[in-house]
Amino acid sequence: MIYMIIPMILCSIPTMIFGFNIVGGNFQTNKHMNSHVIIAKDKIGPKMCVKDCISHKGCNGVNYIRDVLTCELLSITYPDDKLIYGNGIYFTNITGWTQEVNRCYPNPCQENTYCVEASYNQHVCVTFDVPCDSNPCVNSGTCRNGVNRYTCICPSGYYGTICQCKYSRYNLIYD
Repeated sequence: MIYMIIPMILCSIPTMIFGFNIVGGNFQTNKHMNSHVIIAKDKIGPKMCVKDCISHKGCNGVNYIRDVLTCELLSITYPDDKLIYGNGIYFTNITGWTQEVNRCYPNPCQENTYCVEASYNQHVCVTFDVPCDSNPCVNSGTCRNGVNRYTCICPSGYYGTICQCKYSRYNLIYD
């Protein structure tokens, strides 16, 4: 019988090289920020949600829906955006969080990109598409990104999937 001794090289690599330690801030229970969702992700934990926010340029807050493991990366603009009650939803502003030093922290990328760590102490800035980028809502509807979907919030007097229908006193008018 031949035995091979395989050295455990991975044990000697410090874990901080991967940049997963997120510490500091805290989540506010049963609160969410009603603001622009940059992108939404599902099947993700709360600290990974914060890590993703740190990696996305322009993200400064997170809504986390615990029951369905959904993360909303937010671009909050004060004073227009408001913190409101939301059962089972948690909010955090990322200014209180820190991440161990890695190739993507602090984020070196431009707007509408996220940073991915690469080999040899490098990083890659990757652009991403989100459902609302195509401006699908009409008649001054506001688009809200979701996980692989969007929702149009229609102004008064309009309704429909993309706010394409207008209420009339006598009948419905389709634009």
